[in-house]
Amino acid sequence: MNFKFILAGILGIILLIFVIWWVITSNSFNRCQVVINESKKNLDIALAKRYDTIRKKQM
Repeated sequence: MNFKFILAGILGIILLIFVIWWVITSNSFNRCQVVINESKKNLDIALAKRYDTIRKKQM
Protein backbone atom coordinates (compact mmCIF):
# COMPACT_ATOMS: atom_id res chain seq x y z
CA MET A 1 0.00 0.00 0.00
CA ASN A 2 2.77 2.42 0.93
CA PHE A 3 4.74 1.43 -2.17
CA LYS A 4 1.88 2.45 -4.48
CA PHE A 5 1.75 5.96 -3.00
CA ILE A 6 5.50 6.37 -3.30
CA LEU A 7 5.44 5.17 -6.92
CA ALA A 8 2.50 7.47 -7.73
CA GLY A 9 4.35 10.40 -6.14
CA ILE A 10 7.51 9.70 -8.11
CA LEU A 11 5.56 9.40 -11.36
CA GLY A 12 3.70 12.60 -10.55
CA ILE A 13 6.96 14.47 -9.96
CA ILE A 14 8.40 13.13 -13.22
CA LEU A 15 5.24 14.19 -15.08
CA LEU A 16 5.37 17.64 -13.49
CA ILE A 17 9.02 18.07 -14.48
CA PHE A 18 8.18 17.03 -18.06
CA VAL A 19 5.27 19.50 -18.27
CA ILE A 20 7.45 22.34 -16.94
CA TRP A 21 10.18 21.46 -19.46
CA TRP A 22 7.60 21.35 -22.29
CA VAL A 23 6.23 24.81 -21.40
CA ILE A 24 9.70 26.36 -21.15
CA THR A 25 10.80 24.84 -24.47
CA SER A 26 7.59 25.85 -26.22
CA ASN A 27 7.91 29.45 -24.98
CA SER A 28 11.53 29.53 -26.11
CA PHE A 29 10.58 28.41 -29.63
CA ASN A 30 7.78 30.98 -29.76
CA ARG A 31 10.19 33.78 -28.73
CA CYS A 32 12.61 32.71 -31.45
CA GLN A 33 9.79 32.73 -34.02
CA VAL A 34 8.83 36.28 -32.99
CA VAL A 35 12.44 37.45 -33.35
CA ILE A 36 12.66 35.86 -36.81
CA ASN A 37 9.43 37.53 -37.94
CA GLU A 38 10.56 40.93 -36.62
CA SER A 39 13.89 40.55 -38.42
CA LYS A 40 12.14 39.76 -41.69
CA LYS A 41 9.93 42.85 -41.33
CA ASN A 42 12.93 45.06 -40.54
CA LEU A 43 14.74 43.71 -43.59
CA ASP A 44 11.73 44.40 -45.81
CA ILE A 45 11.56 47.98 -44.51
CA ALA A 46 15.29 48.52 -45.08
CA LEU A 47 15.09 47.16 -48.62
CA ALA A 48 12.06 49.32 -49.42
CA LYS A 49 13.88 52.44 -48.16
CA ARG A 50 16.95 51.55 -50.19
CA TYR A 51 14.86 51.02 -53.31
CA ASP A 52 13.14 54.37 -52.81
CA THR A 53 16.50 56.09 -52.32
CA ILE A 54 17.99 54.56 -55.48
CA ARG A 55 14.88 55.44 -57.47
CA LYS A 56 15.00 59.08 -56.32
CA LYS A 57 18.67 59.40 -57.33
CA GLN A 58 17.95 58.12 -60.84
CA MET A 59 15.22 60.69 -61.49
